[in-house]
Amino acid sequence: MLTISPDWHTPKIELSVVTDNRPNSLRRLLTSMTDARYFGDSVSLRINSEQSADPETLTMLDEYVWPHGDVFIHHRVVHGGLMAAVVESWFPRGNDTYGLILEDDVELSPLFYAWAKMSLLHYR
Repeated sequence: MLTISPDWHTPKIELSVVTDNRPNSLRRLLTSMTDARYFGDSVSLRINSEQSADPETLTMLDEYVWPHGDVFIHHRVVHGGLMAAVVESWFPRGNDTYGLILEDDVELSPLFYAWAKMSLLHYR
């Protein structure tokens, strides 16, 4: 029988996506995030789109449904560039929150969340 660590629910992982105008790779990332396993955890998602994001990307974000927790979509109104996009993409809510910042050109394993959570439990 599998037992879960009593500390499993202490660290909270929040996801943050940085995107601009790559709708095909963003779609791949969002699909891999949606299909991943979160083991009953509620996971907040923040999507940060640059001011120069193309209409296809913006439409995709407006229609996207995140079934694993809260979602916040932030669209910059002034061009900030990559550095500002990354630096402003996530802020901790407390001592037990951790951010995973993802660019729109990655694809995640279905078990990425388990790896991240187990790493936090082991090393923090």
